[in-house]
Amino acid sequence: MDAVPWPDIVWSVADGVASADPGLGEQAVAVTVGPKGFVAIGYRETEAALEGLVWSSVDGSTWSSAGPEGTFDAVEMLDVTSAPDGFVALGVGTLGAAAERPHPVFFHSEDGRTWKRLLDVPDSDSVYPFDLGGGRDGVAAVGSDADGRPVVWRSSDGTTFDGVIIDDPSIDMLTDLHAVDEGYVALGSEDRPPVLLRSPDGRAWTDVPIDPATEAVGTRLAVGEWGYIVQGLWDPGCDASEPPCDQHAIGWASADGRSWSRLPDQDTPIGNGASIVVDAGEHGVIAIDGASAWASPNGWGWQPLPEPGDGSMAVFDAVVSGDIIVAVGAIAAEDGTGRSAIVVAKSGL
Repeated sequence: MDAVPWPDIVWSVADGVASADPGLGEQAVAVTVGPKGFVAIGYRETEAALEGLVWSSVDGSTWSSAGPEGTFDAVEMLDVTSAPDGFVALGVGTLGAAAERPHPVFFHSEDGRTWKRLLDVPDSDSVYPFDLGGGRDGVAAVGSDADGRPVVWRSSDGTTFDGVIIDDPSIDMLTDLHAVDEGYVALGSEDRPPVLLRSPDGRAWTDVPIDPATEAVGTRLAVGEWGYIVQGLWDPGCDASEPPCDQHAIGWASADGRSWSRLPDQDTPIGNGASIVVDAGEHGVIAIDGASAWASPNGWGWQPLPEPGDGSMAVFDAVVSGDIIVAVGAIAAEDGTGRSAIVVAKSGL
């Protein structure tokens, strides 16, 4: 794949995101884009409970709160994705039908502005969800049950989910799920050497080793037409606060998800430990944190992009649509609480 060079882009702070009262703190944690625009999700912490937050935008610059009011109460929002007919959001609930036990909570919206909380999935009490992935062929989410077994929830349309327990001792966890043309891919446990997990249906999974080193773990997966990039940590078990210690961020790349190579980590966003890597469509990939951004055709060579901020914003997720970059996170306020924030890059021409 030949990556298309970025045009001149200018970053700005999006309007309509941070609330007047963040409670004990709030943050935007995930963002996605679909045919009907952008959707970001997050949550606010109050003395009583967490309150889920959802925003929508047509252009990425101006955002408005989504509802109806009360739809996301007592839910810690975790992830959001495009779906065959709109959007699906995932959270973890601890109040109500599950009697204070964690359980997955799914929401569906056709336009990103009006949302409906779906019925609880049967037999999902005391099951903790992680994240979800979706596209034109369906949506799936992953989590872990009370016995530590991976759980997958699947839906063909994003409105009705069924749960499947993965009772395979070789697969102890599924994280960072992505929908791809041949089904789904995910990372394995962060407690073992990194593996890429693949499935045609979300039920049967096969693993491909990424790095056999017992000191290596994979933490984040990016997927695009250029291939696969996994970010991770080289951790020989030392205390990072007591030098000498070789603990540092590393990454791997693969064109096909089967043969992997370590990426250079010196003087790159792969090795700085702060950046997240996301698919950038025809532009290849980008890496971004609160102070810097870079572009690459495939993760092997990087060019700086204009800086998104002064580093005061922690970036948790980002999405690219054409020449638009939307990054979500939180900015620390003077009183110590976090305030949700979104920054957007668009062509300056």
